Amino acid sequence: MEIVRHFTASVYIINNSKVLLHKHKKYDLILPLGGHIDRDELPSEAVIRETMEESGLEIKLYNSNKYKEDYFKNSIELNRGEHLNLHKLGPQHEHIDFVFYANSSSKKLNPKKGESKEFYWYSKEDILTSKIISEEVKIYSLEALEKLK
Repeated sequence: MEIVRHFTASVYIINNSKVLLHKHKKYDLILPLGGHIDRDELPSEAVIRETMEESGLEIKLYNSNKYKEDYFKNSIELNRGEHLNLHKLGPQHEHIDFVFYANSSSKKLNPKKGESKEFYWYSKEDILTSKIISEEVKIYSLEALEKLK
């Protein structure tokens, strides 16, 4: 049985001590923004593009693992995000997800046509008391809020 794996990138966006999540239109779950990484696209580029498409927000990625560009002679250390995980979507379908944290200076949303219309800005207390947010999303949301305060 062949397993199909796709590379994806997701982002927990912070503004004014709140994290942006949305109701995913396909999976009907509360998730961070993000999506598939296009061919010839870096994970950090994908998450910036996906954020603009899904919300209209400009973001500044958190770079906890970024080296200075001149650190290496023949290569550049990439911003690979804060976490890298494998989501099992079915017995033969998996996503390898690069998880990023970012700040946005705006809360004004302008999603492109066809994107989710259900966005929520959650405070720490909202996340802790939510019964509809998965444990993984709670953990990453709380970590993003702590790192980007």
